[in-house]
Amino acid sequence: MSIHVKRAAALKSAQAIIDAAKSGGRDLTDQEVTQVEGLHAEIKGYDASIARVGGQKSLTQAIAEAAGPMGESGDGTQYLDLGSKAHAITLTYAMKGTTPEGAKALVTNGSVVVGTPLIDTTPVTLGRPLRSFLEAIPSVERPAAYSYLAQSVRTENAAVVSNGAVKPTSVLSLVKKDGKLSVIATLSELMDKFVLSDGEALQTWVGQELTQSVLTALETQVLSGNGTGDNLTGLANTSGIQTFTSTAGNTDKLVELRKALTKLETAGEVPVQFILNPADWEALTIKRNASGEFDTGSAINAETRKAWGVPVALSNSLAANSYYLLGEGAAVIGRDAGIVTEWGTPGDAFTRNQVQARTEGRFSLECRRPSAVLKGTFVTV
Repeated sequence: MSIHVKRAAALKSAQAIIDAAKSGGRDLTDQEVTQVEGLHAEIKGYDASIARVGGQKSLTQAIAEAAGPMGESGDGTQYLDLGSKAHAITLTYAMKGTTPEGAKALVTNGSVVVGTPLIDTTPVTLGRPLRSFLEAIPSVERPAAYSYLAQSVRTENAAVVSNGAVKPTSVLSLVKKDGKLSVIATLSELMDKFVLSDGEALQTWVGQELTQSVLTALETQVLSGNGTGDNLTGLANTSGIQTFTSTAGNTDKLVELRKALTKLETAGEVPVQFILNPADWEALTIKRNASGEFDTGSAINAETRKAWGVPVALSNSLAANSYYLLGEGAAVIGRDAGIVTEWGTPGDAFTRNQVQARTEGRFSLECRRPSAVLKGTFVTV
């Protein structure tokens, strides 16, 4: 991992802690000050290594200045990070920030918009397993309705040409497609208002329950949305993608993944990500040799979750015995500016001191290079 990537990761973590405090209209806690001080020390160390040490500044000012314009770092490419703990913390403090000064609990009714959680550099380079395959697909802010260009034909005919001869024509056709953002939303169960005075309970409520539900629904839409009504047109229903079925009689899934890589590479695409069902990943990682010991050689790295050197993301939204292999530039996820959470007391909930919340976001899928998408099927035993 390069020093620039390490610096960007430390900066992102520190900024998330400070933003959460700002959103809640409060000062940093002692624990948060210690965390940010440690991250700030890391950043200064990285800056020293690249000869860009700044003067001594206040803790918050130093982090803000290190973030640069608009708080961006890295190359500016953004990826969805809906499953991040930092998002749940930021949303929690924002919701508590709507209460009267000094109050520690959620008010009966309210609404808050928190920016769509993003990361600026693909997590694949950070050497950790992906929480969701969506983290490795670039994300772009879009209006409610728009258009984009997608590749329909790619026939490369470049060749050596003699002086005065007609140059060969490569067919690289683009088609204009209409895009629109679709709402993906969920409701929470009713919960006692006083239970939500506990920050951890509120964080679990809006983070693990609500945002995770939206994330799961988005994964399903990206993979298999049928394109009817407000449904996204998922990868499975996009015309022009490649398909690959395991060789007849071969039940070695690891071999088949290698063959899938070859097919995508033969088409001139650069593989960047596998998407597998957890059961299929388990089958890949528990292979044994003749002596009964686990043995996948160098083809599988369970710690960083890679197969044949390509990052693997797991999704329960994908049926077992099927998988996807995505190439570079295959797709883009369109998004709104923020995730909206509203809460209130429906029906007789007011008399019961109960609160219900709704979390939603607007998203779209742009499959710009169908030839860089391969949908594979394993032979079942």
